[in-house]
This record gives sequence, C-alpha cells and structure tokens, in this order.
Amino acid sequence: MNSQQRINDRADKSAVSYAQLLGADWQRLHPEIKQRFAQGHAETNVYQGIMRYVYCSPLGRLLAWLCQLWGNALTQRRGWRVPVRVTVSFDQQKIGMRWLREYYFAPNRAHQVQSTKRVIGEGLLVEDLGAGLCMHLVPRVADDALYFISNGYSFSLFGRRYFLPKWLQPGETLVYQKALRHQRFQFYFHLKHPWFGKLIAQSGIFCAQNTDD
Repeated sequence: MNSQQRINDRADKSAVSYAQLLGADWQRLHPEIKQRFAQGHAETNVYQGIMRYVYCSPLGRLLAWLCQLWGNALTQRRGWRVPVRVTVSFDQQKIGMRWLREYYFAPNRAHQVQSTKRVIGEGLLVEDLGAGLCMHLVPRVADDALYFISNGYSFSLFGRRYFLPKWLQPGETLVYQKALRHQRFQFYFHLKHPWFGKLIAQSGIFCAQNTDD
C-alpha cells in the first residue's frame, strides 16, 4: 500500500460482519467456524485451549516489547504446551471484536495481551493494536478454514490514516482458524519478516467454554 494514501478513520457503527467481508466465500466456511464468526459477539464468548508452542525470536521479543509503547498485542514470552484462555467480547469504544488472550506460562498467573478487530473507512478490516496503530487484514477462505493475511499497517493522525512504508513494517502476519472434530478448532499465527524470517509463531487447539463455568 502507498504510504501517502489516506483513508477516513471513521469506524462503522456496528459489529464486524464477516459474511459481508467474505461475500460468496462465506458459504464455503466450515459450519462451526461460520457459527462462531456470525455471532457478532454481542455477548461474551470464552475459548479454552493449549498452545502447543509459543515461539518468539530475539527480534520478535524486541518487537513485542516495542508494542507495549502503544498497546499490548503481543507476548514476549516463549513456551510449550501453554494453557490459554481467550475471551471475545464487543468493544463499545472501538466498535469491534475485542480479543483478550490470557497465557498461563506459570500456574495461576495470567499473562495478558489484547487487540480489537474492527472495520474502518469503506469496509476495511483492521486489527487495532492500540494508540491509533492498525494492522490491515484481508480475510480469506481456503479448505473451509478462515484465514487472515496482513496487508500493511497504518496510523491515525488528525482523523486520517496514513500507511507505513514497507521498510518500517514488521513483515507478513498469517492467522487461521480451522475446525477439528468434537467442536474443537486449530488456531495458528505467525509473523514473518522478509529478511529476518519468522519472528513470532503460535499454534494451539481450542474449544468453547461455557461462560457460566
């Protein structure tokens, strides 16, 4: 994306509609994933699972630390078989889906990160990382799984958004959610820099948890 391009920083006044964003591809999604993302998250949804691995390279750790200057979207820590609790709720302030992730690298001690998926401008899906910085996302459907692929970064200034030049961006982010048996799903995430390789990667298995538990 052109770093000089400007877009309206207006947020839509409704929850993210993945059916609208995906168009005809929405029907290709696995029914369980479709149900999960069609809920609109007017109510809180909780997912419990185990991250098989949480990887962060030295440069990835530096990036996660820098992220704390404007938000708390990435963890600097690493681990194997890490229990994780994910709470998805509606963010009234940002008008979007707020994802709160709690990593239990140690028993009874939650390490929290969070971000909000929302729609800005004319139907642009972004991950709000805090302090006006957003990662732009392109949703895709492949093999009945839902993918999110990064498509640049932008920051807000005086009600307008300006895209970061490519050399300032941390690389390509890929996230997907794939349905498994017994109402479970696989979550995968990586951030890969064109020169320095994989900076951050996570993979785990999750299932919905009753919020009354």
